Amino acid sequence: MTEFKDLAYLIDMDGTIYRGSVPIPHAREFIRYLQQNRRKFLLVTNCPGNSTNALVEKVRNMGIHIGCNDIISSGDATAEFLCTSPYKRIYLIGSDALKDKLVKKGINVVTEDADCVVVGYDLSFNYKKMKEAAQFILNGAGFVCTNYDLTIPDGDRVVPHTGSIAASIEAA
Repeated sequence: MTEFKDLAYLIDMDGTIYRGSVPIPHAREFIRYLQQNRRKFLLVTNCPGNSTNALVEKVRNMGIHIGCNDIISSGDATAEFLCTSPYKRIYLIGSDALKDKLVKKGINVVTEDADCVVVGYDLSFNYKKMKEAAQFILNGAGFVCTNYDLTIPDGDRVVPHTGSIAASIEAA
């Protein structure tokens, strides 16, 4: 049997480390315990809306001191996937942070002649974006979504998330 000290911990951020901008009780102490006991861990989030630096700063403001190599998002995973995919021209519905991750990986983000639609968390999502994405897909473009969560915790409430955007495009 594997000893607990040999485990690598994958710890969800949204709703586990914090809820919105409010830290979850004892999250700071748990991360500190892992660090002090030299346990391997990675904070993971399926929200691609923020840059890694912004996420690090967010948790540091909660008293959790980590580095950029301690976090991975669904945006990072999507960028890695696209690097090895056949898709060369990406129509993106998502944040500037997600666009930056894609561009830094050499991925061509376009507004015309897309061969793939990528959907991430987008606070400025609108009908025009939905219509363009649906048209690209109907014309044969691939469809990649960073996550299918319909909602996400935001403080003491729940708000629509990436899956809701993807669902509207799927319905169209």
